[in-house]
Amino acid sequence: PPTPIGRRELVSAEEGRLTVRRAHIVAGLTVSLLLATLVSVPVLADTESELKAARQRLTVVQADLNRLTREYAAALVRLAKTEAAIERVQARISRVRTRMARVQASLAARAREAYESGGVDTLELLLSSDSFSQFSDRVQFLGNLAQGDSDLLLQASVTGEQLRRAQSELTDLSARQSATVKTLARQKAAIADK
Repeated sequence: PPTPIGRRELVSAEEGRLTVRRAHIVAGLTVSLLLATLVSVPVLADTESELKAARQRLTVVQADLNRLTREYAAALVRLAKTEAAIERVQARISRVRTRMARVQASLAARAREAYESGGVDTLELLLSSDSFSQFSDRVQFLGNLAQGDSDLLLQASVTGEQLRRAQSELTDLSARQSATVKTLARQKAAIADK
């Protein structure tokens, strides 16, 4: 076993080795730092140019993103207007269908009356008049009856045309709505990509 003096010498020798090792480490770090400094000067220049290029790309991408966002917002407004128009047309179709049902009910009632009365011969009705006043009243009654029938038929025709146009408009609006929804989906994907 080493003596206490030997241990001190051993510790001194160890400290000496550690000092040499530390010197090598410090020298290595110094050389590394020197090389890093020399090499980093052009790297800093490259990094600066890369940063400038990245900022330019960011500016372009941001401009594209702003444009896409504006287009998306405009498409949302178009969609909202189209949906409001669809609601108005659907309400109009409902009103026209209700009016058409009333006109058809009136036409059916008029046809039922004509059938139940046996289709009174107009000439016989006029000739069976007892006086000129009665004849005149019957002529006016038949005229009013014919005018009422004609008005009902005209109302049925006009209401049918209104219904056809409203349904055509609804079809066009639905197609526009579908196209706007597809545009929104594409714009949303483009925004996500940017």
